[in-house]
Amino acid sequence: MAKNTIKTIAATTAITLAAVGTPAFADEVTPKVNASNKSIIKTDPSTGATTEPHKVTSDEVKNNVDAQKKNVATAQSQVNNATANATAADQAQAKAQNEANAANQAVKNAEANAAKATPKNIAANQADQAANLADQKANATETATTDAKIATQTEAVNNAQTDVSNAEQALKDANADVSAKEAQVQSAKNAISGTGLAQVEDKLDEAKAQTKSTEKNVTNAETALTDAKKADQKRQDAINTAQADVDAKTTLVNETKDNLTSATQKANDATATLSQAEDKLAKATKALDSVDIVKIPDLTQFKEDKASGDDDFMTDSGATAIENTDVSIGKNAKDEPVDIDNLTQAQKEEISHLYVQALNQIRRKLGVTNDTSVTKEMIDVASNRAKAYKERAQSPLTHGHISLLAGQNLTARTENLAGIASKSELKTMYDLKKAVIDALMRTSFADAPSKWGHLENNLSSASNVGLDIANINGQYWLVMVTADKGESITNPNNAEAIQKAYEDAKAEKATAQTASENANDALKQASADYANALELKTSAEKTLTDATATPVQTAVAENNLRLAKLALESAQKRQAEAQKAVDNFSADLASKKQALDDAKSALKSAKRVQEQKVQALADAKTKLTKQESKLEALKAQKAKLVEEKDRLVAEAKALATELKGYLEAPAILAAAQTTASEKDTALKDAMTKAKAAHTKLKELQAKLAEEQAKLAELQTKYDRLKDLEDKAKDNKIITLPDGTIIAIPNTAPTAEELSEFDINSLNKGLDDNKILAIDDKGNVTVNGQAYTSQQQASSKPIYSRVERAKTLPETGEHESWLAIFGVTILSVVCAVGSRKKN
Repeated sequence: MAKNTIKTIAATTAITLAAVGTPAFADEVTPKVNASNKSIIKTDPSTGATTEPHKVTSDEVKNNVDAQKKNVATAQSQVNNATANATAADQAQAKAQNEANAANQAVKNAEANAAKATPKNIAANQADQAANLADQKANATETATTDAKIATQTEAVNNAQTDVSNAEQALKDANADVSAKEAQVQSAKNAISGTGLAQVEDKLDEAKAQTKSTEKNVTNAETALTDAKKADQKRQDAINTAQADVDAKTTLVNETKDNLTSATQKANDATATLSQAEDKLAKATKALDSVDIVKIPDLTQFKEDKASGDDDFMTDSGATAIENTDVSIGKNAKDEPVDIDNLTQAQKEEISHLYVQALNQIRRKLGVTNDTSVTKEMIDVASNRAKAYKERAQSPLTHGHISLLAGQNLTARTENLAGIASKSELKTMYDLKKAVIDALMRTSFADAPSKWGHLENNLSSASNVGLDIANINGQYWLVMVTADKGESITNPNNAEAIQKAYEDAKAEKATAQTASENANDALKQASADYANALELKTSAEKTLTDATATPVQTAVAENNLRLAKLALESAQKRQAEAQKAVDNFSADLASKKQALDDAKSALKSAKRVQEQKVQALADAKTKLTKQESKLEALKAQKAKLVEEKDRLVAEAKALATELKGYLEAPAILAAAQTTASEKDTALKDAMTKAKAAHTKLKELQAKLAEEQAKLAELQTKYDRLKDLEDKAKDNKIITLPDGTIIAIPNTAPTAEELSEFDINSLNKGLDDNKILAIDDKGNVTVNGQAYTSQQQASSKPIYSRVERAKTLPETGEHESWLAIFGVTILSVVCAVGSRKKN
């Protein structure tokens, strides 16, 4: 047990506080109580040096709290910005998604359009355009006929309207005449009786006034006639201008129609030419697929090695030649099965041509000037020798070659035999041709074991070659013979010729393609031009129709003037008769009687005329109604024709647009696909950015939470320390060796200081002095009565700093100094001792 200095404190109240901001000591450091300032001094046992730890103040912690609040505010600002960025990124992603959807829909529309852009649909479109032209022509003819009928019927309506006007004026005159005749009869009666002179004179004044009024009407009608003639001239000028425009647009329509017809024919011809070129290219491509091409590399080194006669050098350079030889067998060879025991004549010729193709290259590169070729006769020789080897049934390796002169059908100048793969490995022409080239390579460049005899035969052989396969006891050998027998067989799969035919067909197709594209471009333009010309012509025709629809005013004004003059004549006549009625008053009785009879007779005649004029007006109105009905029917027919023309023009433009879409379908689809690809890329980029924005937001939110946690910890630390400092104003603060801090009221008395103490003796004095004792397990003994930690206010009264550091942050139950002693106030003398930490 270490010896320690201790102060015995008598107090009415003792408060134990948890240590704040004081680090735990290592076990090897011995704590002491400084009697002067009650602080803990650490002594290093190895050096004997002592240090006093720095006391953290609440102001310092407050500064840290304020700084951390700024950190939290900064982190919150960053989170706010990141939230705004994430929202903007989400909006950008949504926009990019919409654009990508629209672009992909455009691709689908373009694909649908491309699927429709077939020759059949294009031909159908052109047929529809032709039908549209015919319909427009029929519409134009019917419209012209209807216009002529409308003009005729308009004139008939005008005449009927004139007839009605004349009948109305005639009836009006007849009515006035009857009234005048009735006045004359009455005047004659009055003249006989000698009364009514004033009335007759009034009638005369009235007749004079009517005459004057009708004279004014005539003057007005003459002025109106002059204005009508001017208006009709202006109308005619507008009609002439509109007609000239219609004529010009008609000429343009005819020209564009001719251009469209010509362009259609040229496009059809170009399409047919392109189709033929495509067929030719397809055939050439198919033929190219059957071509076998062997390219022998440079043999300069092999030639030099051959001249040196060194087998090793020849073998090395020969191996290089074999390795660098490029062999390309036709694509369809893999699809052609072979029976190696029963090759067809065509198959024998095919492998012979392949052998010769490569052999001639080797010969040329090694200085042999004459080429070899394939003949049917030499193939027969090769077949006969293969048969002879099969029948002999002896390996050439052990029994050598059959004599070249053994039989007439076996005659050859040179012969090479080369072992090839088994039947199980030679199932297609591709396998067989690879074996043939392999045999040629071995007999030419790997022939050292045979003293290069096979190579010599390849180089010195005669001009004609034939090949076949020999089955010798289940082992297969390539038989190659040469001689000067037969006529050369043309290779139907000649690589150079087929390649040239392919290139020619490709160029022809390209030319036809360009011509077709140009013709289609011209067709599109001609179609658009025609549609536009039709639209312009239709507009011009509507302008002409509007100008023509303005009624002619001169005829009406002339008729009005004529009627005004007739009215004037009638008024003048009535004025004369009124004057005569006045004169009757001065005539003798016989004359007055005669005047009355004449007046009655004239009235009777005037009434008959009136009846006729009433009937004439009714007839004229009936006729006008019929003529107007006919005109309205014609106008309705014209309206339908105009509507039909508009529909045909719109249809022509739609057909032109449709044709343009068909002809540009590949370009439209390519553009749509490019745009869709760009939009998809943009969408991926937007999604990546949105994901990054949300990731950043989560990171900043985590950082904010971390900073907020730090702030909370600092705030708690500050609150504790501030509380401790507040307690220090009215209490003495003592730090025990194990880090426990006790606040003792300043008024509490203290006992004498002891130099040392023994924990056992301290506990012994508890009963005698009524002293409070606290053991190292946190149990309290008062006057001999033990109180465990569970019987206290839910916490140990004293902590070591190490133990507190472990438990305080986890539970928080020990953070209040009030919880150490609970609600019990102990009015005893408190003795506190130090114990060594475990």
